[in-house]
Amino acid sequence: MRFGCVLENVPVDPLQPPEREPFIYALWHENFLIPIIRFANPGVSALVSRHADGQLLGTLIHTTGMRVVHGSTSRGGVAAVRELLRPGTGHLAVTPDGPRGPRRVVQPGVVYLASRTGLRIVPIGVGHRNPWRMNSWDSFAVPRPLSRVRCLFGRPLSIPPSLSADDLTPHVRRV
Repeated sequence: MRFGCVLENVPVDPLQPPEREPFIYALWHENFLIPIIRFANPGVSALVSRHADGQLLGTLIHTTGMRVVHGSTSRGGVAAVRELLRPGTGHLAVTPDGPRGPRRVVQPGVVYLASRTGLRIVPIGVGHRNPWRMNSWDSFAVPRPLSRVRCLFGRPLSIPPSLSADDLTPHVRRV
């Protein structure tokens, strides 16, 4: 399994120190489990909802040494965004379709965050071979023991600074 990832001469590996170049790592809510375990890095701040499933995920994230920031569109979102906008936060990990979906549909929050922080968005795809699926809105994936899982990184996407709410839509489609 290959873990260092370089796209267009840019190292996009979440294990790199954020001082090099911090990114916003965006992955679907259903695939959050494997990257938490594989790419645990104290230089990553993960945005997690305040709902029950988010609390469970937050505990797992915290045990890996990553920083947990609680908030979502419906609960604590403004405070979470303020915390993520602070300088020196490091890499950010977000689920652009979470915490309630719709599944695999990017919401504007990740683009807003990129526009305000100046960080580029790195999409992460996770492929599973026949995972168990939870009976939830996102069909959360749990790999079977000894199964193969592959993480792929997309090219870093730059978002223009200080976008207004009306200007987010074309960038949301691009992400």
